[in-house]
Amino acid sequence: MEGFAGKVAAVTGAGSGIGQALAIELARSGAKVAISDVDTEGLAVTEERLKAIGTHVKADRLDVTEREAFQLYADSVSEHFGTVNQTYNNAGIAFAATSRSASSRTSSG
Repeated sequence: MEGFAGKVAAVTGAGSGIGQALAIELARSGAKVAISDVDTEGLAVTEERLKAIGTHVKADRLDVTEREAFQLYADSVSEHFGTVNQTYNNAGIAFAATSRSASSRTSSG
């Protein structure tokens, strides 16, 4: 991955899987990385791996389904780093509903 040196990237769902791999590759490419996940244990593992690479990392527990928490997180990351150049919304959420109830739920929010 080229062109990430000195940039700030925010990665949700960074506690495992693709999110963790993405955060690590961004760090290896020279990016500063803000990571978040609901899985605090996995998040701590990712944070330690990023620190071992030598990147500047900010790690926070975040449930992306909580709109207010997501906004506060975005503000916190921007304040911490001064800017955010890339956002990778990798967090997976499960949503179970009929298409009718899902449609009314998303259009009212």
